[in-house]
Amino acid sequence: MIQIKGSTIKSRLDFARARGGEALLAKLRATPGIVGECASATMLALRTFPLHADQALCEAIRAEMGAGESLFEEMGAFSADEHRNLQNIVHGRKTDPHEILGGIPRQFPQYLLGEFGGARYERDGERAGRVVWEGHRETCRAHCRSSIGYTVRLLENCGVTGVSGRDEQCLLDGDPRCAWRFAWKSVSHLRLSAKLAAVRPVA
Repeated sequence: MIQIKGSTIKSRLDFARARGGEALLAKLRATPGIVGECASATMLALRTFPLHADQALCEAIRAEMGAGESLFEEMGAFSADEHRNLQNIVHGRKTDPHEILGGIPRQFPQYLLGEFGGARYERDGERAGRVVWEGHRETCRAHCRSSIGYTVRLLENCGVTGVSGRDEQCLLDGDPRCAWRFAWKSVSHLRLSAKLAAVRPVA
């Protein structure tokens, strides 16, 4: 079984608060089962949850907001913006999209625990590449789509322009692995650290 760290659940709840206020959080806390447990949990940074809990929570947020699955990508982008300061530490002055994407597989153990297999990066020409996740036996739509949204925003925060991301393969669709393909148009001279100067640090 794959476990996801509580920091991811916290980011989902932060997103819910930002979009729906305390009223939405109250509805989530009142929801029976795993959704209510996630929404009511304390000291999330020290907790872990089964991967399906992330899917259930994201689905509950989506249902309350009356949104489509594209909301999962918005959740990922929100998380990337929340962690701008950490991105600056990890990626520093990197602006080469291939170099940035090459670091994504090394981030998997930072938020996943258990039998999550492994990941690697494949370059696909000058302005495209894919992150391949394989060796796992479970995933969920919210995780895959939010990971795409996170990575697109990460690239944008590092000065990459015209970024797009999509599922190329997915375990949920019967494929033997998950593969997320990213493409871009150009790289801006603006660096992540320069953008951070104008952004209020996240508490």
